Amino acid sequence: CAVRETREEYGIEVQPVRLLKVIDHILPEEKQHWVNPILEAKLVSGTPKLMEPNKISRFAWFSLQSMPQNLTRNLVEFFEGVKSGEVKID
Repeated sequence: CAVRETREEYGIEVQPVRLLKVIDHILPEEKQHWVNPILEAKLVSGTPKLMEPNKISRFAWFSLQSMPQNLTRNLVEFFEGVKSGEVKID
């Protein structure tokens, strides 16, 4: 799923390396429960580009100290884990 999604959304081929975190995204008011696995992946081929401009307007690189304010709840939780040391990234 992660390999296919990355190809469809960014036009690159990746190889999953390891699971970094699983986030439960529970929306009781909508009666939904999403499970969001966050994976580390290795670039196999390609250069990232926007393949679905109707869904994503742009992408960019940020340091942990200068993250944008409009992150999804899942990304906020993930990066809080990175900052606290709960999630180890290389």
